[in-house]
Amino acid sequence: MTVRVITDSSSCLPVERAREWGITVLPLHVVSSDDASSTSGVTALELAAAYGREMERSGDEGVVAVHLGQKLSSTWSAAVAASAVFEGKVRVIETDSIGMPVGEAAMAAARAAQNGGDLEECARRASMITGHSQLFLYLERTDGLRRSGRMSTMSSLMSSALPVKSLFSLHDGSFGVVARTRTQAKAFTRLVDMVVDAATVTTSADEADRSSGGSGADSSTDGASTVSRSADGDTEPVRICIHHSGADDRARIVGAGLKKALEANNTFVDLGKRWGIDQFPSADVVLTQAELSPALAVHTGAGAIAVSVINTRDAAEL
Repeated sequence: MTVRVITDSSSCLPVERAREWGITVLPLHVVSSDDASSTSGVTALELAAAYGREMERSGDEGVVAVHLGQKLSSTWSAAVAASAVFEGKVRVIETDSIGMPVGEAAMAAARAAQNGGDLEECARRASMITGHSQLFLYLERTDGLRRSGRMSTMSSLMSSALPVKSLFSLHDGSFGVVARTRTQAKAFTRLVDMVVDAATVTTSADEADRSSGGSGADSSTDGASTVSRSADGDTEPVRICIHHSGADDRARIVGAGLKKALEANNTFVDLGKRWGIDQFPSADVVLTQAELSPALAVHTGAGAIAVSVINTRDAAEL
């Protein structure tokens, strides 16, 4: 018996990938009315029942629960309440996020479980991912996000004056405006720049290299961006995932921009939608795609693009 992993549909994990990893995905609820659609979180009763089933399957080894951030849904608080029934055998991970940061955290826990990790190790692996992830969001309209209360008060006020396009970052579980542009092209250029910055974050080793006269991880003669590398090269690649809601064409534009910015000085692999793999390819950067789940699409609207970056290269231990 092994530790079991549960997540929710905010993770954007395709059914087949979740099945391969033995991850249970609970659906967030979409509530439709005549005026508009809204969402509701998974209830404590639903979660307790799911945790109980997975606890039995684990042979009482335990359950790692990886849900969207507590400021983004009632699901997290419901999960904490439901986990109390199991006296420490259910570990609820605070992700402060949605999308692939949640999905990859669940996969990291599942991978650790398949390798024989105990509950503590599986939970630690999930937390490692969430602690080294960022998410950026491009919206055509901000109405859905504003109505849901998932924007900060200041961002809500700013967004009402946005001329056309808006870019957000998800920080500490809340969306904040980081850029305002009049054209989609400018918005995508800014989005690519932010993602590249997150992918090429400077590590302590890079700082030491610069202080000793080296070029540093981000420097090159042609101005291209380079991700940080460990001395032995034994690190996982930076993972970038483009999420979208019915916007394949826009996802391709953003993907092409990222490839142009990163492939010159890095080993760059584009897996498309084939990202649920047993082992990461030998590369500096891996690019993937995923559809936004229906519950997330209710708030982002059609045409939205979200890009997550998971960069564990500055982690002390993987």
